[in-house]
Amino acid sequence: MDYIVGEVYEGIITGITQFGVFVELFPLNEKGGQIPFTPETKKKSVSGMVHISEIAEGFIKDINEFVKEGQKVNVKYLGFNAQKKITLSIKQAVAAVNTPPQQNFEDMLKKFTKGTEEKLGEYRRRAEGKGNKKRR
Repeated sequence: MDYIVGEVYEGIITGITQFGVFVELFPLNEKGGQIPFTPETKKKSVSGMVHISEIAEGFIKDINEFVKEGQKVNVKYLGFNAQKKITLSIKQAVAAVNTPPQQNFEDMLKKFTKGTEEKLGEYRRRAEGKGNKKRR
């Protein structure tokens, strides 16, 4: 089973440099779920890098203020860079977990139509009420 681009996985920070952190991803089982590290499964794990720009929002002066070596983190699997190395993102993983699911177009259209019909009905009731009154 391979890691899927765009999915969020759990890993452990194995190294910190000035330009980013190295993360070892927990290995996958046959169904695509992650399994904890053991001496046997560690051989199946893969390592990738999180560039400093993908650790958190805003400017990062010192990476150690955000992460520690040995820390478990959720990372989004971004794929491979030009040097065929795995690229990961902590920042995008946090955003993916905290983003509510998108509504589909049909649900949005129903909500819009219902709101429009309610407003139109209210407008008609007010217009009819004004038409029945006589001016002095």
